[in-house]
Amino acid sequence: MCEMRRWAGLAVGAALGAVAAGCMEGGHHGTLSANEALAQARSDEFVKGSIAKRPPTYRCADREFELGISTSGRYAGYVRPTYQLSIDDSRVHNGPGNVGRIAMLVTVFPDAATAKACAAAGIYLDLHPDPDSGQSGRLSRRQIDSTTVVIDEHKAGRAGDSFKDDTGQYDVFLSNGRVFAQGLAYNVPHTKIVREDLEKLAAEIAAS
Repeated sequence: MCEMRRWAGLAVGAALGAVAAGCMEGGHHGTLSANEALAQARSDEFVKGSIAKRPPTYRCADREFELGISTSGRYAGYVRPTYQLSIDDSRVHNGPGNVGRIAMLVTVFPDAATAKACAAAGIYLDLHPDPDSGQSGRLSRRQIDSTTVVIDEHKAGRAGDSFKDDTGQYDVFLSNGRVFAQGLAYNVPHTKIVREDLEKLAAEIAAS
């Protein structure tokens, strides 16, 4: 499983746009509905929030993180999210040409076990080679904390990077109750913002 596959949901959420108000409600006491979660995100000063019309289905287990399009046939056993939000953070401004510096995705599942499994699998697979590669052991990547792994870590100012302050790809995976949150940034200060704000929003949505 490559890193980009685990981040496909971010592109899917952004491409599908917002669903009409009143649809995709949470339906479970305690966890916010989709519209309530979007309103909460906006009150927390997240921007560009939208609810995915047809988010991918997920299969997350020990050492496994797969995205699908159904819950039947070859996708039997996959879980369809209750809803999914793609958001941006007002504390991280876009670069020249309105190029985004971060990505953030919040997925609410019907159960907490799936959210927890997806967060754990995201971290594990960032730290270990693709099983199909034939390699074994742990990759030489740094795990910053229980939620964050940095890939391709390097000094700022490397030739070919999009921005002079880029220092790697920082992947954030965390869960709270039925909420699974993903973040993507390219330097330490932005990663800290992404992680802190996702932790806050996930707790608010989970009503914990």
